[in-house]
Amino acid sequence: PQVCSTHASRSKLGLLQTAEVTGKDSGLLGSFRGASQAMVWWKIWDKNGGGSGTGPDYYEEGVALARQNLHHDALTSFRLALKQKPNDSACYEQMAVAYTHIGQYGEAIRCYSSALERRPQSPSAHYGLAFLLLKDGAQREATGHLQAFLANARSDREDTKHLMHARRTLQRLGVPAGDSTAS
Repeated sequence: PQVCSTHASRSKLGLLQTAEVTGKDSGLLGSFRGASQAMVWWKIWDKNGGGSGTGPDYYEEGVALARQNLHHDALTSFRLALKQKPNDSACYEQMAVAYTHIGQYGEAIRCYSSALERRPQSPSAHYGLAFLLLKDGAQREATGHLQAFLANARSDREDTKHLMHARRTLQRLGVPAGDSTAS
């Protein structure tokens, strides 16, 4: 039998099977059908006790769910990914983005901070954290993260609009953007 990566999805699978039998569809069922296309499904054990030998890639599952705007489901996958790799800064960054999308800014700030503990030069973590801190009224701290973003961003990897946005924000705050390696 096929199983999915979370208990909640198994419950949704039950709703899917019930709806197929009764011909009834619900909002939850509709969200399951969208999520099931992106979720990683795998065979754990066959009846002879053998397994597939590979587990799910929870990080990739979370990214796929986030792309579908299923941020709560994505957070579940990212938490499972962190159990496999507790120091994965990219996972913390993705969680921060998901928390931002659902309006849990305090959790997003905590996740960006955790990402920076693991990878202090992360441009994307500095960028995201800066704007959350500005929203929270912490201008001085946000300024430092914007400057760190500009100092660590590489123009060949960072989107030009993010570079320009950071510079404009610093200028609006009355702080010189300084010389950065990203032009």
